[in-house]
Amino acid sequence: MAWLATAVPALEALRTGGLILVDEIDASLHPHLLDLLLGAFADSEVNVRGGQIVFTSHESYVLSPLSEVALEPEQVWFTDKSVEGVTELTSLADFPRHADANVAKRYLTGRYGGTPRLSPSLFGALVTTGLE
Repeated sequence: MAWLATAVPALEALRTGGLILVDEIDASLHPHLLDLLLGAFADSEVNVRGGQIVFTSHESYVLSPLSEVALEPEQVWFTDKSVEGVTELTSLADFPRHADANVAKRYLTGRYGGTPRLSPSLFGALVTTGLE
């Protein structure tokens, strides 16, 4: 169902040169379906009318060497919340390019931002609070 809910509007955008916006594109799609979808928009022989897809994702697969679609650094943006709660955007293009870099690994280790600030001890304390 998730594939149809995404693929049908994507086909329309590709046919008409339109725009599709997808929140959490990876929520219910297998990575191979995601590759197929992004590949259609990246392929000038398929996307003859210049359709566009804008999506959000927490999945690092689309940044990894495993993905069949190589996103350009200008196509990738990271969001971070400031201490004031303001969302800040940073483009992957703002970072030095390394041809052999594993972008997914660098993202997951926090090199580009966009990763949550974790507090396992606080989470553990919340679990045990009130259990005594």
